[in-house]
Amino acid sequence: MPGTGETYTSWATRRGAAPPGAAPALLYPDLFHDHFYPATLRAAHRVLERLGYRVLLPPEPPPSIRTLLRGGLVGPAERQARRTFARLGPWLDEGVPVVAVDPGTVAVFRDDPAGLLPADRRTRRARRCFRGFAAFLAERGLDRLPRVRGRALLAVPDAGRDGEREATRSVLRRLGLGVETLGGDPAAAVRRAGAGALVVGSGFGPRKALERATGHEILHLADVVDLAFDRTAGTADARNGACRSEGELSRASVGLTVAALLLAGGVLRAWRR
Repeated sequence: MPGTGETYTSWATRRGAAPPGAAPALLYPDLFHDHFYPATLRAAHRVLERLGYRVLLPPEPPPSIRTLLRGGLVGPAERQARRTFARLGPWLDEGVPVVAVDPGTVAVFRDDPAGLLPADRRTRRARRCFRGFAAFLAERGLDRLPRVRGRALLAVPDAGRDGEREATRSVLRRLGLGVETLGGDPAAAVRRAGAGALVVGSGFGPRKALERATGHEILHLADVVDLAFDRTAGTADARNGACRSEGELSRASVGLTVAALLLAGGVLRAWRR
């Protein structure tokens, strides 16, 4: 279950760096995903590597600055933000993209709504370097994504200047999925969709709240793309064998992708580990 087992940062450190030569991208392991959804960060790591990037990590796991802000601790939040920002400085100075699976992390460092960061050149550069996972793929990876078939329910809030919901929708469609955006009461829509539905969300808080309200596992876009890569890689290796072709990746009656099929079978977590 989330919150148990190995953190992403431990896994990534043990795994080692990708061979040099590829373009670098720094994957920002926010505290909550690192501990409660490490599989999502592992999926994002694998996807970035499959797109040809050499995945880098910060020198140490960063603190949760948003938690300090929500508690009204602006002074400690500012100190932690500037400390983290300074440690990312060498990569920002080189224009290395910093990719986060959590939209709140992007907001802290890219939009800086609380005014925590100094008004200098590095801060301006951070606004160009920091990207949410969906926005990064929409800008730099659409032409290299695999193709599957199926239907996804999109439960991503329409917030932030990163355009995350629209970017997520674009990536899902590029994968070959039909997308229905959930509005109003997303929990009710997820319950009506049933246990086999593929539901895509983001943000630790909204994702966890929707899971608690529905008992349904909510996948991040990184999880879906990683599974699509896995499936299409297997298909390419055995076109005439046991693996199915692209046209057979969905269950005809409800149009599920392979990710939803695995979810319905209760084996998603075991496979992802």
